[in-house]
Amino acid sequence: MAETGKSFIKKFVGFSMVTWISFAIGFLTAPFATRLFAPDVVGKINIFNTYSNLFGIFILIGLDQAFARFYLERPNNKSVGYLFSFCFGITYSILAVTIIASIPFDSFISLHLFEENDNFLLYLFFISVFCTSTLRYLNLSYRMEKNIKMYTIQGVLMTLVSKCFYLAVGFWEPSYKPALFVLTVTHLILAVIFLVIQRKRFVVINKVDKVFAKEMFKYALPLTPVTVLMWANTSIPQVVMQKTMDYTSIGLFTSAAALAGLISLIQAGFNTFWLPYTYENYKTQTGQFEKLHRYLMCMLAIFAILLILSQDVVFLLLGEKYRSAKIFFPYLILGPVCYIISETTGLGIDISKKTYYNILVFSSSVLVNILLCLLLQIPLGLTGIAIATAVASIVSMVIKTVVGQKYYRAIEHYRYMIATIIIVIIGGLITQLMYDVIGVKIVMLLILLLFALLFFKTEIVELKEYAVSIINDYKKKK
Repeated sequence: MAETGKSFIKKFVGFSMVTWISFAIGFLTAPFATRLFAPDVVGKINIFNTYSNLFGIFILIGLDQAFARFYLERPNNKSVGYLFSFCFGITYSILAVTIIASIPFDSFISLHLFEENDNFLLYLFFISVFCTSTLRYLNLSYRMEKNIKMYTIQGVLMTLVSKCFYLAVGFWEPSYKPALFVLTVTHLILAVIFLVIQRKRFVVINKVDKVFAKEMFKYALPLTPVTVLMWANTSIPQVVMQKTMDYTSIGLFTSAAALAGLISLIQAGFNTFWLPYTYENYKTQTGQFEKLHRYLMCMLAIFAILLILSQDVVFLLLGEKYRSAKIFFPYLILGPVCYIISETTGLGIDISKKTYYNILVFSSSVLVNILLCLLLQIPLGLTGIAIATAVASIVSMVIKTVVGQKYYRAIEHYRYMIATIIIVIIGGLITQLMYDVIGVKIVMLLILLLFALLFFKTEIVELKEYAVSIINDYKKKK
């Protein structure tokens, strides 16, 4: 059991590298970006990305998730190349048809999405969707192969190109259209490069295997509304702000959310490796899921408190116009925290292939999000929207846990999950209530950190032993 845990942690760290490196690049460039670009410019760029992500969901129609699910258990014993080519072919066909169909309505679409009649933005929009879907499949391919090296190279290059050219545009013309143009073109170049690298995976499909196609679409299509609901759950705050507030609010909110994304140093490494690990081991390694769940709760709780503790210093790195977001920053951490938890507790939904239950999970969350955003944004402003997002995330986590546990008992004890959520909520309340009393706020957060350390003392000791063992193994190899 110890060896399995150590192996998981090694691969977890390996797949986390791209996130750590990428976030380091983003963290180093953030002080420049938030001084070069005004919040309203950042808000417009993020709205563009929000809608391009939504459209990307529609052209993928869940095939990206079917690609991952059946990568190791391909229907009708088809090859990986067949799976690869089938998914790309369907996605690109849908994109081509949609572009042609949208030509007569280009002005309407542009006005609805970007609040201005500009076909240039629409062209960038479709190119961005092409890049997003392409890089999504290529990324999944490296993940399912557990190819840490190529996965890391692709991820880091995407961040380097985006951040470096993004800053260059800011020095030249700090407005959103030039920034979007450079970001879109550089991602297009990367998509083409990695398509060439993986070109040997493609095969010619002269005749579609009906059994294969039926199995793929049976799994994929129910996931499309689910993925849209997931998009809505994270993007509703931005859409509400676009329609009822302004782009400056979007810029402040999304910048704080990006900093809260520091928790993704745990989330991305976990989520990247967790998918193939689950499908390979759910039949034989049932006891490991409980153990890994405890380790993740330990890391999430402690890391979240440390992040909240350091927020005063972190926000000093940002431009002065962005620092007011500090008051609602801790609530935004709950989103990724709840997502990670539900991935460990709700395994049964995907394992049993009853993916339609995700519609219940996320539709409930979306309804709560919309209702609370509309109710709280007037009296509390951006803080109210952040709270709405946090509550919606908790709702999603609870429902997914209840349903998932029904079909696959991944964990036996809920106290670790509950403790982690309570710790983060208390951290948010301390920050909001003691916002202007920095000394008292720090003392209370340190007490909260001490509680977390004591609660997870067993997990801390075991993780330390794994870390020492991994370091010793590395020294022996040298």
